[in-house]
Order: sequence, then C-alpha cells, then structure tokens
Amino acid sequence: WVVPLFSVARKTLLDPGARLFSAGPEGTFRPWCCKAFKAVVLPYLICFGLILFFAVLWAAMCSGGCADAACIGCDFGNVFHVLLSTFHGATWGHLYPRAPFEQFLACVVASMGYLWRQLVLLLLLLQIDQQKIAGKYAKALLVTYLLFAVLGNLIVSGLNTAAAEENWNYGYGNFLYYTWMSYHGRAYGEFAPIGAAQEFLA
Repeated sequence: WVVPLFSVARKTLLDPGARLFSAGPEGTFRPWCCKAFKAVVLPYLICFGLILFFAVLWAAMCSGGCADAACIGCDFGNVFHVLLSTFHGATWGHLYPRAPFEQFLACVVASMGYLWRQLVLLLLLLQIDQQKIAGKYAKALLVTYLLFAVLGNLIVSGLNTAAAEENWNYGYGNFLYYTWMSYHGRAYGEFAPIGAAQEFLA
C-alpha cells in the first residue's frame, strides 16, 4: 500500500502541479525517498519496539493457568507472535489472550495497528512541508477516533451488555474488549455476537 500512496497520490490527488514535493516557489522537484522512508519506517520501528516491550511485560506477568490448544501461555515467542500479528491485522484465532491484562495489551496493539497508517500519512504531510494540511488532518483524526473508537465503543459495549442473552456469562469488560477488537478489525473470534440484537450491533 505504500508504493501506490507515493506514486498515484502524488501524480493525481496530492500534487497535480508538482508543488507539494518541490524545493520552493520555483517548483524544482527534490528527491523525497528519504522523507518517505522516515514517514513510513520511523513509526513502524517505534511500534515494533513497543510490541517487544509489551511481549516482555506480558511474559513476565503471565500466571499461566490454561492448557488448551488456544492458550498462549507464558512463552515469549507465542506472545510476540500474537501481538505482532495483531498489529498487522492477522488474527487467526488459534491463540488469544485470556487475562484482563493480556486483553488490554491486545487492545493497545490493535489501536497501534489501526492508527499506524494514519500516522504515516500525517508524517508524510509534515515531511513535505504541509503543516496546515497536517494540522487539519491531525485534528480530524483525533476527533473522529475519540468519537467513534472510544466513545462509540463504550456505548456499543453497554448496548451489547443490555442485549446479552441469559446464557451469556460475561460482563461489560468482556463486551468492551470484544467490541474494541471488532472495531479495529482484529478480533480473535473467542467472542462472537449471539442473537439478533448483538448481530445488528456488530
């Protein structure tokens, strides 16, 4: 997705006059590979480092307690694999977090993976000296994410709790985790909507 962003967008949407990537008013084109590299790789390396830290933290605080095939356990390799694949949106469901702390880390990594591309676009705008556009985009991103991802998920989780059938033995925290992961496109599948109301909300 990075290559089309830099090639197609520059020629059609972002830079029809070859000005956004110019060195100044004269419109002389300047190489932007280094700037694009920074905008893409820098946030990814930061996220990768945070995932490593979360994996170490998870493995250190893990108490075990599960023995089925979907149990991640306290093995660092399993934990790191699950968190990294969650970041990239590849949650197959063969392994998934159990404890609330593990679910919280999974939610944080899901948010990181969801926001990473938006951050890349923001940094790219800053790299090409489009601070005004970057500022507007940052504000729009912040408002929409807080409105839909945070507030929206809190509300939908409450509605899911109210719509839960009698045989659903999970509380609001589990619904919030399930709703948060579903919104970010990284649900593992250990929770699924039951009944027409929850299917509608999903």
